Amino acid sequence: ELSTSKFTEVNDIICDVLGYTREELFNDSSLALGIWSKAEERKALIEGLKTKGMVREMDVTLRSKDGRLHDVLLTAHLIPTERGDRVLAIGQDITRLKELSPNTTTA
Repeated sequence: ELSTSKFTEVNDIICDVLGYTREELFNDSSLALGIWSKAEERKALIEGLKTKGMVREMDVTLRSKDGRLHDVLLTAHLIPTERGDRVLAIGQDITRLKELSPNTTTA
């Protein structure tokens, strides 16, 4: 839910990656659980959803229950419903990919 940051549906993969049970994800908001490691990324996601109705391939960093950080490529769509705005989000954990990629810098 956009207004509450609460999960209404989750799949097994997000539970595995973040280390939470379904019940834990349903009982608390993503804010209360501390899943967003960078407040500005959450803010940018919400702004993009409100202004464009979607966000594509946004690079965000999420925190799992044990404190590990995960780089996630997130695509999300705003879905208006009679019960309020919902967000359908699909994420790909790219942490390992980033670890394996050489750091490049430009002069």
